[in-house]
This record gives sequence, structure tokens and C-alpha cells, in this order.
Amino acid sequence: MLGRKMLLIALSVMGVFIIYLGLESLNRSTVNISAEKDSSPSETEIAEIVEKIKDKTHKKYNIGTYNMNSNVDNNSQGIDIEIIGSQEYYDSVKNEIKEIVKSTTTSTSFEDYSININKSRIDQVISEERREEHHLIHEIMVTINDYLSEFYPDQLDKIDLDYTAPELRIEVKLLLNETASGEGKEMEKNIYIYLEENLSSNKFVKNKSVKINIFNSHGEKTN
Repeated sequence: MLGRKMLLIALSVMGVFIIYLGLESLNRSTVNISAEKDSSPSETEIAEIVEKIKDKTHKKYNIGTYNMNSNVDNNSQGIDIEIIGSQEYYDSVKNEIKEIVKSTTTSTSFEDYSININKSRIDQVISEERREEHHLIHEIMVTINDYLSEFYPDQLDKIDLDYTAPELRIEVKLLLNETASGEGKEMEKNIYIYLEENLSSNKFVKNKSVKINIFNSHGEKTN
């Protein structure tokens, strides 16, 4: 009977010990999980690594943006850099920049981050704006040329436009050595009217004040 009690006591002690080990193991697992959740870099660390990458790249390369995605929950940790320039320029520098970023992040919290070097869309937007501007300027020049060719045949030498100033400047150079009194003023007035009637939707004509200068073959202003 005594031996049986001793056996029960021994089993009870072992049970308590096993439960203790289980709880200890659970606590360690919980600590490890918490540590993993807290392992994402701080905002200070992110700012410092981005600054280091900038210091090594912004003077040498045409870079538009630097972005750091450190979202642990959706496993989208990555460093995104956009290059401004032509496709040829992008192809020639993207691998160099990637290697610089890789060497900068080695042995840091960002070592395993994906590195994404992309071509900026700014160029595409700028190109579209330039095409639109060229189209509008071409439209104005053709319209003025058609008008002068019809109403002042064989008198036009060339037309120059400057749309970079606050006002739209149109310079018309004639082949004539001189013009009749008041003819330059009349030509200027008629060009204004013709532009308003035919190009009212052209944003340069619509949104800018228009300044027209007319010169004879000697470069003398006639209006």
C-alpha cells in the first residue's frame, strides 16, 4: 500500500513538471512571435537607409522618387526607385543603381527587401504635353500662313512664334522692302480677327494675350 502511494506521488510530481515544461515552451513561443512582429524597422531606420541610398545615387543618376514599403503583414517589403529619362538611359543605369542599393542594405534590417528599379511615368506625361504644344503651335502657324497667302499673296517670308512668355508672340516677316501707310496695322488687325474666328478653341489663342509684330524685309516694324 505504501509503495502504491509513493508511485502516485511520483506520478503527480512528474505531471506537474511536464505541465511546467509545456507552459515554459508556450511562453517562449509567444515571446518569439512577439519579437518577430516587433522586428520591422522603425521610421528612424527607414529614414536613415533612404538617406544613405540617396547620398550614393542622386548626384550621379536622374532619380525621381525613393519609396520604402515595410509592411510585414502582407509581405510586401521592398525598396522602390523611379528613374527619369529615356528607355535607353533607364536600361543603362538600372542594374548599377540596384547594385548600389543592394550593397547599402547588406547587413541591415533591409537586407532581404526586394529592390524594384522602375522607369518614371513623368517622361510620358511630359512627352504628351510637348506633343500637344507642338500641335497647337503648328495649328496657329498654318492658320496664319493660309490667311496671308490668300489675302497677301507673295508677300510672306516667314512666321515665328514664341509661346514660352506669358503672352503669345507672333512675328511675321514680309518679303516687301516697305509697306503702304497703315498696311501693317491692317494686317495685324485682320490676323487677330482670323485667329479668333478659326482658332477659338486653341488654348494658346484662348488663354494667352496675343502680340503680333510685322516686319518688312529690312527688319523694320511696320505695325
